[in-house]
Amino acid sequence: MPYKAEGDPLTAKIVFVGEAPAVAEIHGPFAGPAGFVFNDCLEAAGILRSDCYVTNLFDFRIKKQKGKSDIFNLDGDKLWSDTKEGFTELGQQSVERLGNELSRTTANIICPLGAPAFRAICSGRGITKWRGSILPATLQTISGRKTVPSIHPANALHGQYITRYIIRSDFRRCKREAGFPDIRRPPYKFNLRPTFSQSLEALEMLKGVGKYACDIEVAYIAPESDPRGQVTRISYAWTEEDAISIPMGDGGWTLEQEAHLWHSTAELLELKGPIKIFQNGIFDCQVLFFIHGILVADRIEDTMIAHHIIYPDFRKNLAFLASLHTDQPYWKGMVKHG
Repeated sequence: MPYKAEGDPLTAKIVFVGEAPAVAEIHGPFAGPAGFVFNDCLEAAGILRSDCYVTNLFDFRIKKQKGKSDIFNLDGDKLWSDTKEGFTELGQQSVERLGNELSRTTANIICPLGAPAFRAICSGRGITKWRGSILPATLQTISGRKTVPSIHPANALHGQYITRYIIRSDFRRCKREAGFPDIRRPPYKFNLRPTFSQSLEALEMLKGVGKYACDIEVAYIAPESDPRGQVTRISYAWTEEDAISIPMGDGGWTLEQEAHLWHSTAELLELKGPIKIFQNGIFDCQVLFFIHGILVADRIEDTMIAHHIIYPDFRKNLAFLASLHTDQPYWKGMVKHG
């Protein structure tokens, strides 16, 4: 007998969509061990469960093969979702059922919990990469509605205690985003293809600011190039919205222009006074010194080290930091999700 969703679709402030009922969830979603984690994360985020609409992608129990993510019916003879190919024809019926159900809700934010719900609502893959991102739904009946995907609370069981703190962070974002229906992106002013004069002007301007972030990109552009790689871009940001990315190596400059840019870069980075912010700066600074002879002057701050001091057990890559501390979506897929 199919279980019933929980909450009022017309008054709920947040919609949560899980995967499928567990053994203890015959009469409603998130009633078993995963439900304890779910409730804990709601409480930590300051969300009342009574203010939520909670449902599942599949309204019946499912079966997974050990070590795999393919989804079968409980008898194991019908495939509903293939890890690589996505939902089967049977699985698509559940996606359509979910779409009809969600179309009757009015909440400003929908939170898909886990990979299957994320794929159904946002057509996305890689929940650990996309979790925490603010994205428009792609499911036809709710297309464009705001979503914040997160990890399924069941993943916090069996010793994965770190996961619940990540879910809490995502739920806090859901609570903030529940106050308005639109997706609000910062008014970025990024210059990704600067002219030679714009590059020089930016390097000169940065000498006068008190703090800026710096990041390099390194690639192996030719067989005879330095085995340690070659800097192909140096990017700077001096406010939350303003940034410039200056191409190097294969940037289309003349030899004289590139020499001029490197000279100005050295003057800027070797200038004492301005705070220079890096992510894993020990890599950037070593490349700049050993390959280009630029000794970055203090004071240097590092977001990866700062994050590790606060959260020593968490991952430290830039995408993960951005998902916790900013509203920036997972940028490697921004073309797809706008």
